[in-house]
Amino acid sequence: MCINLNSNSIQIRKKGKLQGSNLLFVRCGSKLPLCLKEYFVSSDIIVVLSLYKNNDFIIHDEWWVLEGGYSKYHAAKLFLDEYKVFLNCDVFAFFDPDISIHYNNIIWLFKSGKNEKRGIYQASLKDNANVTWPFLKNIDSSNGWRETTFVEVMAPFFSQKALLNIYNYFDISISTWGLEYLWYYKCSDLHVGVYDNIIMSHESPVDTESGPFYMYLQKMNINPFEERESVKKKFNNINYIECDVPNLIPFKLKKYYVKLISKKNNISLCFASVLRAVYGGLKLLKN
Repeated sequence: MCINLNSNSIQIRKKGKLQGSNLLFVRCGSKLPLCLKEYFVSSDIIVVLSLYKNNDFIIHDEWWVLEGGYSKYHAAKLFLDEYKVFLNCDVFAFFDPDISIHYNNIIWLFKSGKNEKRGIYQASLKDNANVTWPFLKNIDSSNGWRETTFVEVMAPFFSQKALLNIYNYFDISISTWGLEYLWYYKCSDLHVGVYDNIIMSHESPVDTESGPFYMYLQKMNINPFEERESVKKKFNNINYIECDVPNLIPFKLKKYYVKLISKKNNISLCFASVLRAVYGGLKLLKN
């Protein structure tokens, strides 16, 4: 029977290999994570499993296995704090267990991100019911790469430079909500975006009311909406629109483009709020 292994600290159940230029950190329960179903030994990738339940699958000899941490990024920060040698890796990826992607594509993403000097990135998403942000869905892109202002927490890749900018903040949101806003805020001078020539699928529905992860957060009195707003407020009231950036916009102008459309979006939202208030007032007067 599986038991809950979440805690404020981590314990290394099994040490794995130390050599590798990339690190793949996967949070999982009793079942083998979908991203490791096609796993084969890669000398360049160090695999770290972060368990929140006892596993019912076979652990590969080269994998690291740890228990504890309240969530994926909380556990990852505790692990990297304890084993700082891994901060020397070139590229880091942090996957949820319900992300379906072939292991060959993970290897491609590690290599391409490094070779093309990407900062923070992800594969594009299959068009199914479990997509929260439509602009992250796969589209026909001219070169396979799109700049964005936002990469989701479920399966991001980080260059070493990007990770060193943000990993100390991994534990400020146990729900992980809000972290992705902080990432662009801290790394807007780096390439942040999506690879459209690789597609992954988020296999579990996002259920903030009765989903297992959100029920777990409720037991700890953690409200993801409040954590997201807390992160934004803590860092100068982060306020930019989540979007992709047209390919015709040069990278040097990206941050100015984002500021411009975010300002327009905020004005539109304020105008809409005023209209709703006026409409509500007129209804009250009429009644």
